[in-house]
Amino acid sequence: MKIVKIAAVLALVVALCADLCNAAHAQQTIDIKQIGLRNGRVGATTALYLGQNSEAAIRVLGNPTKTGKEFIETQEGNADVFYYKSNRLYFVKDTLVGFDLRDESLVIGETIITSFGVNYKIANTPRQIAKDTQRKSPHFINSSRILVGFVWGKNPGETRNQRYSSKFFGFLFNGPKDINSWLEILFDDSGEVINVVVGAPI
Repeated sequence: MKIVKIAAVLALVVALCADLCNAAHAQQTIDIKQIGLRNGRVGATTALYLGQNSEAAIRVLGNPTKTGKEFIETQEGNADVFYYKSNRLYFVKDTLVGFDLRDESLVIGETIITSFGVNYKIANTPRQIAKDTQRKSPHFINSSRILVGFVWGKNPGETRNQRYSSKFFGFLFNGPKDINSWLEILFDDSGEVINVVVGAPI
């Protein structure tokens, strides 16, 4: 009888661990369709996604401020870089593999309403969403489906020569499979976004 009880307890523990692992995995993965890159101007309805080419970038975002090349260690070669003011888009073999947002001229999101970028504050809990719905500033959004349910606290650090007070990090997936890419968002002391990076450009 004792052996049966012990076996039952172990089975319960294993099941709970599996549920926790699955929940943790779910909490750190984001659908690639939720991170469409858009022009930051109001009313920009079309979006650019990882995997699209430079022609699509120009069609969606307009002509870049300038272009260049940069060695990408993770890609083991040079990438073509499209600059939109302080923002950078990275293309390898004419395929968008990542981007680095440092000003508000470009934003990301699944829809216009949920798009955000640098200088925005993000509502990621129902309480915050309800509170921020009352705000009139264009740099507050009602909610971001990307981050609803995700929680991040103060964890100061420095990355890519940029200091931050807190950071969000999640892996990307496309349909049923994970892809070798990620989303990182850095926040300052006030909770405003100071940098958004998708992929592994550096």
